[in-house]
Amino acid sequence: MTTDFTRTENYSSMLNRIAVFNFLVSVLAVYLLRSRIKSLDMLLSRLPETVEIIGMKLSVGTPLLALLVAVLSRAIKLHDRLSDLFRIRRNFDIQEILIPMAQKTVGPVSDHLARQIERYREHLMGKVFYEFASSSPNRAVIDPHLIHNALDQWSWFWAFFEGVTILTSSCLVLFLAGAFTVALIILAGIVAGVILLIWMRSQCDKNAAAEIAAILASPERKDKITEVFRAL
Repeated sequence: MTTDFTRTENYSSMLNRIAVFNFLVSVLAVYLLRSRIKSLDMLLSRLPETVEIIGMKLSVGTPLLALLVAVLSRAIKLHDRLSDLFRIRRNFDIQEILIPMAQKTVGPVSDHLARQIERYREHLMGKVFYEFASSSPNRAVIDPHLIHNALDQWSWFWAFFEGVTILTSSCLVLFLAGAFTVALIILAGIVAGVILLIWMRSQCDKNAAAEIAAILASPERKDKITEVFRAL
């Protein structure tokens, strides 16, 4: 079983990492909200402040609300919703995978081909990329190390993206509540998080380039992919 700080090698472990990171960020966010919003603090204070588990006294209110946020985020796959909203995965698939693969197989990408690639993105990703770079051990064609590196980097990207989203929501609530000092401190953390996300995304681009090079290293695979693009 993969722990949250070792390399992620499948989609399930990626979701677990995101959920754990989400929970930790949510604990911090709830703590800060409780410290400045009395109504929230009073509501959570109705729960037992601590419970004793195996001889240890543990707080209830703050981690319980944080756990609820983490569970809901995983249930709705928040990173997928954010990706759809900001077109993150769509743009990545087109700009960093499909167009580079088309350029390396059929040559310069015409406006018509670019439109077809955009239109059939999901179908093409399955035919020219995931068929060879699947995270499933039984389906991977290229070196699994390359696939796992890419999945691991994406898992951290989405974990931080969800964390930044939670902090942004908390920052807005604190601003509305008049807690400007705490909100500005969180805002500084959000800016640092966004800078880190930009760097993480650049690493995702490099991992994709390495996977593409491995896929096209085989003349047989390259010919097969060339025919897929030519058929568009």
